[in-house]
Amino acid sequence: MNEFQKFVMHVRNLQSKGTKQATFNVDYLCDVLEHVSPLPVRKVQVEKENEVVIADGGGFGDED
Repeated sequence: MNEFQKFVMHVRNLQSKGTKQATFNVDYLCDVLEHVSPLPVRKVQVEKENEVVIADGGGFGDED
């Protein structure tokens, strides 16, 4: 029995005993859910070299 199956069994046991609310560790839940729905692979964004930024040179304060 894998961790996800154990978790489902635990939740069903809680339900059968009339438990309406339960607290679970978020890290534990993420690990259990990883078996059902793996996280997508993250793509690394690379900054472009020589990127041009255009600025108007305006001021930020009140000018007279």
